[in-house]
Amino acid sequence: MVGAVTHMRCDALSLDLDETLIDYSVSSPRALEAIGAHGSDLPRWYEVSARADRDLDRGLLPVEQYERERIRRFHEACHRRTLSASELDELVARRRGAVLASVRLFPDAVRFLDTVTALGLRCVAVSNSFTALREDIVRHLGLATYFSHITYCGDGTHRKPAKEAFSRGLAALAGAEAVVHIGDEYEADVIGAGNAGLRSVHVDRSGGGCAHAGACVASLDVSLERHAHGVLVRFGTGPVLTVDERNLPYSHLPPPGTVNTPSPKGAPAMSSAPADAAVYRGGDPIAEVVRSGFTESFHRGSVAVTDSAGTLIARVGDAVSPVFPRSAIKPVLAVAMLRAGWKPAGDAELAVAAASHRGEPAHVERVERILADAGLDGDALRCPPDFPMDPAAARAIVAAGGEARRVYMTCSGKHAAMLATCVANGWDTATYMEPGHPLQKLATSVIEELTGETVAATGVDGCGVPVLAVGLTGLALAMSRLVEASEGTEERAVADAMRAHPHLVEGTDQTDARAMRAVPGLLVKFGAEGLHLLAAPGAGAVAVKVDDGASRASMPVALDAFITRGHLTVPESAKEAVEKLIRPEIRGGGRQVGHLRTLL
Repeated sequence: MVGAVTHMRCDALSLDLDETLIDYSVSSPRALEAIGAHGSDLPRWYEVSARADRDLDRGLLPVEQYERERIRRFHEACHRRTLSASELDELVARRRGAVLASVRLFPDAVRFLDTVTALGLRCVAVSNSFTALREDIVRHLGLATYFSHITYCGDGTHRKPAKEAFSRGLAALAGAEAVVHIGDEYEADVIGAGNAGLRSVHVDRSGGGCAHAGACVASLDVSLERHAHGVLVRFGTGPVLTVDERNLPYSHLPPPGTVNTPSPKGAPAMSSAPADAAVYRGGDPIAEVVRSGFTESFHRGSVAVTDSAGTLIARVGDAVSPVFPRSAIKPVLAVAMLRAGWKPAGDAELAVAAASHRGEPAHVERVERILADAGLDGDALRCPPDFPMDPAAARAIVAAGGEARRVYMTCSGKHAAMLATCVANGWDTATYMEPGHPLQKLATSVIEELTGETVAATGVDGCGVPVLAVGLTGLALAMSRLVEASEGTEERAVADAMRAHPHLVEGTDQTDARAMRAVPGLLVKFGAEGLHLLAAPGAGAVAVKVDDGASRASMPVALDAFITRGHLTVPESAKEAVEKLIRPEIRGGGRQVGHLRTLL
């Protein structure tokens, strides 16, 4: 009965984990492959697992032997051979690694958790699994930050649907009078919640509909509606949670009478609310600086890791609320200009259009070529005059008696390409930076298309053009779309040009260029205030925001997250170079005395 409207008071939430929030659809077959089996062996694996589960429940199998015993029984059933202890150890480790590399949160679960957290609803989790089997997955997915308590019922004597299974979670929600439990299993979650005196919402992801008359939903996507005393949390046309305003410690609520619906592809449910509703909440500790063996400072931030399809598979901190991407969005802007009819002379000019260059002679040459091909010169640029960021180039200009020029400014390639696009379309070149200009309207449209999000805020970037706020998950999706695009598309053209000329995208010895030279196929773009975007074909993408704006932490965190939490594979020939990017040196007295260390 998906869609049956039920109203429930709610001042706190209890949630199941497996198949309600955590999606194993990809990790299950990959974990099977890791132990030498195939997708066709899944039924046998499930049969062996069911027997092991029964032995676990009866106390016949210690939880610390559960994984080893499942693999041992599976190989005996499929291959008629007994594995040695060392073989079992290796397969257990390989299977665990495969699970962690591919397990993910359902995208609607991420949006739901971020929405209820932003509202200030307290949450606990109640799982029938064991701490030893789920804790590392929960930590890996960043789930623990959402819950004040997680009960692993397998560790105790009572499992759902017993009412006692909910007791520790309810104790952690002391003072809550209207707790709603959400889960995917009818017996464990719906019947169990009833036994504990709780209302429940059944999540049926099969799409077949529920056979019972209770509250049932096909997904966790919700919209928010302000009412007289608080907020209505609506599951589509299904059940509605009524949250009393007195139970909401945060003030970021939609005004009375308004309805806010989630934006597509992972934008927060509050993103279409008034300006004060879409707020980046900050992240978690992601890196530390160790000097002479002593930790002297930390960086906090947020990370979004997506697979090649754009699905969020790992997160740290706030991966969905809007942030200004600054110059990290330049590759998407280059796509917009190509779509508008700009025809660069070659890949080098296209690369510098997406660049935050250092003002080296090669950079300036390409910028001037873009302008000349459009019948313009440096006076047409509206970015601020500056000296090159590259010290050698700046010294040479000063030594020759030169002055700051707009063409030296780090964003001049983007500005030159914008002007060339205006010339190609007959648009006014004097006002190309105005938000209402046709070029900027097109840029907004392309950003929203490739990120799958609605722009939440518009500001002024350091170079003067509009900067548009979207979430890290959307930014990762946009980068992934560039590297996954077919040949002949504007997206692929930008990605190929940047990878063919990494020295033009930033500078000869800068981190973006070093990373793209080291790892074949890798696309990288940094932005001011601690933004970094990375993507690679077949591997997905990662987006990082360092809360204090420090760029020194963004590349190490982004690369480490892409490798350890995403699907980026580093060839042996690149490992030394990548290691230097992930663990940059801290120097003192002219020598290395420490390093920056990621905390993922």
